Amino acid sequence: MNIDTNLVTEQYKNEILKNLRSEINNYLSIDTSVDNIDGSIRKDCLEWSLTGNISNESEKYERLIKNTMNDKNSSTLREQVTIDLLNDYIDIPGKHFYDGYNSSTKIYGEVKPVNSGKLDGGGGITDFASENNMKRLIKDYYLWSKNRLNMIVSGFVNGRVVYIIEFPYNFKPFSQSLIDYSFDRFEGKTKEDVKNGNSRQRKSTRVFNFNYNDYKDCPDLNIRFISPEVLSYESRLSKPFFKFLMDNA
Repeated sequence: MNIDTNLVTEQYKNEILKNLRSEINNYLSIDTSVDNIDGSIRKDCLEWSLTGNISNESEKYERLIKNTMNDKNSSTLREQVTIDLLNDYIDIPGKHFYDGYNSSTKIYGEVKPVNSGKLDGGGGITDFASENNMKRLIKDYYLWSKNRLNMIVSGFVNGRVVYIIEFPYNFKPFSQSLIDYSFDRFEGKTKEDVKNGNSRQRKSTRVFNFNYNDYKDCPDLNIRFISPEVLSYESRLSKPFFKFLMDNA
């Protein structure tokens, strides 16, 4: 199913979907297993993120894991911890594709782990900021129109995982906002356009930001994980989001 827009031709849309099918076939044919060392490191990262400690390891090694989990320039480990806590998803290695795959439901997961600021159940999508954003939108729309794309939002405090929330991309308020943002970015809308009302959105940021208000009413919302220590992180979550989290736990 193609997205309804005249900004690009049907031929262009079909070519992008052809590329998507090729990417999916490539993913399904690669070996996603990890060797023993990488697997052991991932388990250590998960243990540290859950407990703040790693059994039978040196203080120096723990410090290395802590510093890496808090690296502002890379969210890879936090994405992996998120996926590893979801027993129905497997990790998709590498960049420029989706982050996880559920082989039972054939749903792809896009993981957005947040490790800074006041957590509000949100995240930011940068894949739509460039001139090629229409390519990603066409791919995402195709998958979500077939109920095969979910957003997975996780919140961390200093590398410690606090919550994981999953909801489908096709929840209308969220998906329509993403479409409007993407079309504005594709057309090069500026702050002046926003000011003059010549845009679909009321902002022209280079990142599509969202928070729990954009999906809180989704009937298929699923809070997948809440830390047993969540009360100790209350001050690091916005008050409305903390209440939402506890009311729906």
